[in-house]
Amino acid sequence: MKVEKIRIIQKMLFIVVICFLSSSKSVFAAQTNSYDISKGNITIGKSGDYTISGKTDKNIITIKKGVSANITLRDVEISTTDPKASILIEERGTGNFILNGNNKITNEWQDGIHVKSEGKFIVSSNSTGSLEAAGGISSAGIGGSGAITIKGGTIKAKGGQYGYGIGSGYAYQLHQEYDGEAGNITITGGNVTAIGGKDAAGGMGFSSKKSKGTIAITGGTVYSTSGGSGIGAHDFEGKGNKITISGGNITAIAGAYGAGIGSSLNPNGTSVIISGGTIKADGGMGTAVYDSWSYSNDIRLRQGKQEYDIAANSITITGGQIFADSCSVQPQNSQGQKLFLMLIPTEKGKVTKITAYQKSYGSKDINSQGILSLWLPRLESKEGKPCLDVTFSSGKHTTMDYLSTLDVLQDYSGSKDMVFNLSSGSLDVYANGLIYKNKIYRRNSNYEPIKVTGSTSNNQIIVHSGKHRFEFENVTVDYTKQTDKMFFVVNGESNVIINSKKQNTIKVGGNSVGFYVGTNAKLSFTGNTNEDKFTIESYDDSYGFTTSNGSIQQFGGTISMTAKQNSIGMFLGNAGAFSLYNGIINGTGNTQNVIYGLNYMKVNVHGGIMNMDNIGYRDEGNEEVTDVSNFTISNGEVNINNRMIFNTFEVTGGTINAHLLGSGTGSKIIMYQGKIVMDQFITDYSNLGYDTVFEYITPDGSVSKESALDTSNIYGGEIIETHNVTIEELKKISFGRC
Repeated sequence: MKVEKIRIIQKMLFIVVICFLSSSKSVFAAQTNSYDISKGNITIGKSGDYTISGKTDKNIITIKKGVSANITLRDVEISTTDPKASILIEERGTGNFILNGNNKITNEWQDGIHVKSEGKFIVSSNSTGSLEAAGGISSAGIGGSGAITIKGGTIKAKGGQYGYGIGSGYAYQLHQEYDGEAGNITITGGNVTAIGGKDAAGGMGFSSKKSKGTIAITGGTVYSTSGGSGIGAHDFEGKGNKITISGGNITAIAGAYGAGIGSSLNPNGTSVIISGGTIKADGGMGTAVYDSWSYSNDIRLRQGKQEYDIAANSITITGGQIFADSCSVQPQNSQGQKLFLMLIPTEKGKVTKITAYQKSYGSKDINSQGILSLWLPRLESKEGKPCLDVTFSSGKHTTMDYLSTLDVLQDYSGSKDMVFNLSSGSLDVYANGLIYKNKIYRRNSNYEPIKVTGSTSNNQIIVHSGKHRFEFENVTVDYTKQTDKMFFVVNGESNVIINSKKQNTIKVGGNSVGFYVGTNAKLSFTGNTNEDKFTIESYDDSYGFTTSNGSIQQFGGTISMTAKQNSIGMFLGNAGAFSLYNGIINGTGNTQNVIYGLNYMKVNVHGGIMNMDNIGYRDEGNEEVTDVSNFTISNGEVNINNRMIFNTFEVTGGTINAHLLGSGTGSKIIMYQGKIVMDQFITDYSNLGYDTVFEYITPDGSVSKESALDTSNIYGGEIIETHNVTIEELKKISFGRC
């Protein structure tokens, strides 16, 4: 009997224990709150652990003031037009996000993710998934004046028009800049992409008139770009950013006039400190050529060099591999010594230690592909001691007993009579030499041609500095599967001439660029005969040639451009120029014009033959008036199938054959010699204070046989206007009353 009672008691105790354990599990489950965003708005008002999943086009997530939450996002998709951000972290709130699966957060009007002052947005290092965040107009993908910290995961943040990818502020109109507070960005790991929207001040950073932003990168892989700055701010009145890089692999690419890292327009409030990592900074090389920065009227954008790779009030470098050619001020180390770029041949592999002039130089996250790019002082080494000692994880060393105080390229082989095949590698060209397949070659003379041949779909040529002659023979480039990449780059203030031999073909697509010419740089083409050709084909929003403030010239040979699928053959930006002296240039385009530019663009014909479909406007439904654009002809022949849109035509010789000529308010011809044959001259006097506007169509509905041309500036030559134009064509033209 006692045994039976004991058994009963044991069973009861067992049941109690099971109930207790079940109750404990229920309590634990209650602590991990799970929500489906498709069911409604999620407001987190209590600290704890949360898991969110689901899709919605109207609901948002809010972390309330003072709340600290660990949130797992599991394949969440939020795409709203809510007046609040799709994910909002209020003051002193903290959201530690663990990414699981693919998550997409967008908002058409606000930041995709917004962090208020003293709030914290953190992406955990435990993240195995991805996050795409996109903001609306004047808004960021991830923004606000709080703290943004990324430790892991794959992040892609894109701003809406005027908005940062990651950060806050805007400068979309001069002197109409963001007056909110700046915040801070910290990246310690993960794979991070930040893309500024159209007309944005930067890809990553802060543009604030009230306070300075802080950006710190200690690890991870970072790619940041915009039509303004890459990392930093492109504005006139902002307080700037403190940018610190001690590790990671960073690429920062700016648009026209912009700095890769920092601020070209207003560097006074910006400081850049680099002590480690591998950094590639390119100023003025973004492909967002339609950003307002590309063609602003503000004269400050056209005064001298702007497109620095790094631009700041102070630049301090104590380590890191830095691929940057130009700085707005002379970089210094912590001892105040001036630093100079040196490209040094080394062993290949992971670098563990660098000693320069017997002092330690930061080596975190540096891998050498055979050449190290370091900023070092010009000093004399102590007797018996090397200038440079680089230690690799393999145990190998590279030592240099002497570093040149004058040359960027350290050590070299001769390049005379060499032919560089693009099939095998890219070319980086400096004032006195070049790098090919991770080997440095000295050039004995600027007049010694750099001979190029071969085919590529990936390799490129970058001219970093100096004057150079190239010889292209049977070169074939197919960039139709590339995105946002440039084949041939002429950095600011460089001077390049390319001699074409036989047939060379360049194809670009996906917003890529065939030839890019930097600020105050020159790119010239020539050929021994008209059979020496360049064929340039652009597809899918790409550009055969582009420059914002440089010069493109042709002295011979034949250039044939074809622009399809919303592409442009040659984009001359705000103040670019094209000049034809000899040879033939042809251009056809089905949706855009072949040569296009704005404001101060110039096209000059001093000889040769130009055959084009259109010059000066984008398409019939989206015309953009050029303010003071200029077309000059002194010799040669110009044949335009459809329309030439320029503010001023200066004719001192040669022949123009065009269907429609003229554009915008007060378009005019100044003529001394030469001949113009056109079907109709188009202009608009309505903004000049005239009482009447020229009528292109008569009351009976036919084309007016009168001319809109003001002949007061015609001093010689011959003009024939046939009025051979249809009513339908005139109705598509926005200038003049139809």
